[in-house]
Amino acid sequence: MNKWDKFAKEDAEYYILSYKDVDYSTEEGQKFFYSSGQEDTELFLGRSGPYLTSKKAALEIGCGIGRLTLPHARVFGQISAVDVSPTMIGKLKANAEKAGLSNIQGFLSDEKWDSLRYDYVWSFIVFQHISDYSIIQNYIRRIAGAMNKGGIALLQFDTRPATFSYKVRNLIPDFLLPKDQKKAIRRIRRSSEELRKLFKGNDLEIVTEFKPDDENHTFVLRKL
Repeated sequence: MNKWDKFAKEDAEYYILSYKDVDYSTEEGQKFFYSSGQEDTELFLGRSGPYLTSKKAALEIGCGIGRLTLPHARVFGQISAVDVSPTMIGKLKANAEKAGLSNIQGFLSDEKWDSLRYDYVWSFIVFQHISDYSIIQNYIRRIAGAMNKGGIALLQFDTRPATFSYKVRNLIPDFLLPKDQKKAIRRIRRSSEELRKLFKGNDLEIVTEFKPDDENHTFVLRKL
């Protein structure tokens, strides 16, 4: 079992949206979880919407149980939702059915989600958890290959400088760290220049960006 599948079985909502003061087992916690997804969706589409030319098909990397997938599915014709966890995908399907949404197709990350073509791609608080940069490179290559020409991607990374305290934390064994700092869930910082080169090498043009060198550095990209 991969770590994210373990997280999905333990407390999916917490590991997706790690607020220590929210009890996701309550009705109020569930309301907060999904309303935050609606708010983030409106924010992301406000940022990327001016550049979108079609809303037929969209792709999400790191869909979890559907916090962002469900509100996006009310905007786009078809959604491909990708995750590394079979349990997350199973919970997403149940949530989509409960919401009366039939236009969402779930994929595990190693399945052929990139055999389809997309007008829009998004990923939020996902790439920041991937420690192996080659996995990010592969995702970007596959995303770019699956995008229609002129298609738009909104991708978030943590590009804060790698401080001394950050480097030390990464050397500490998991059992000594708090729940939200353990491997797989901890934030991994990336060089924005490294990312810019990666995008350019995959024919992805940066049309705008938000919060540079921040934990929520968000790039809006166009496929050339």
